[in-house]
Amino acid sequence: MLFGQSGGAGKIATLMAMPAAKGLFHRASLQSGAQYTAIPKAQAQARTEKVLANLGLGPTQIDELHRMPASRLLQASVGARITFSPVVDGVTLPHMPFEPGAPDLAADVPVLIGTTETEGTYNAADLVGMDDAEMRTRLGAADVLGGEASRILEIFRRRRPHATPAELYFTIRAMPMLAIRQAENKAAQGGAPAFLWQINWRTPVRDGLFLSPHCVELPFVFDNVWHAPEMVGTGPEIQPLADKMSAAWVAFARTGSPDHAGIPHWPPYDASRRPTMVIDNEWKVVDDLNREERLAMASFVLR
Repeated sequence: MLFGQSGGAGKIATLMAMPAAKGLFHRASLQSGAQYTAIPKAQAQARTEKVLANLGLGPTQIDELHRMPASRLLQASVGARITFSPVVDGVTLPHMPFEPGAPDLAADVPVLIGTTETEGTYNAADLVGMDDAEMRTRLGAADVLGGEASRILEIFRRRRPHATPAELYFTIRAMPMLAIRQAENKAAQGGAPAFLWQINWRTPVRDGLFLSPHCVELPFVFDNVWHAPEMVGTGPEIQPLADKMSAAWVAFARTGSPDHAGIPHWPPYDASRRPTMVIDNEWKVVDDLNREERLAMASFVLR
């Protein structure tokens, strides 16, 4: 089994579409990170040319690149305003990882897919005290919800009337549209199943300001919560939750299903029921979790 979180999840999704990786792993877990697409070859070529121009090099000066200090390469990349990402080169990566569907190369690989309820609070603690006006301004930014911000905000607020502006903002920003689409694509493939989850458990640290942040599931999955009190606290509910989560990941590694005796039956994802395991101190399977919000956000992919 391979499993990764954040950028690690994106790497595993990419490996699922790489011929050289076929047969080297038999389970995949994608946690809080979805590599749904990759960079087209022409776009990667243009980025390369920008970096070379910043370095004062031509396309044949490969030896110069090999001798270049890493710090200068990074500076040239930042100067070109590029990010690093897998490239659809037609050989190593023949096509987009999950576009238009799940990769055929990994049709026989079961997938565990999930996110936290408020991913962004991990590195935006300074925003947890935002007021309603700031929340609306941020949601209305052109690269977030634009002119749809007010309409979508009211849909989320109806089911969360007592939520703070920060809770609403981070819940909207964390709506796992890519994870849902990956589960949909995997289920539609008709091969090995996908199992979708969302962790809604809220960490008590910093008086609960972090809600359910990016990375919060990791100490529970690895069953080493005692090593991360700054992330999950030290309360009596911590170890029982770790027992359940770690056992689910072990069961998935062993059998291809996260089912075990300590949790409710976890059905594979399908397009009709859309079951999601909601992970908290009490676990429950919810069909079509947050349906109204999902439909409202269908045309948005927030990062």
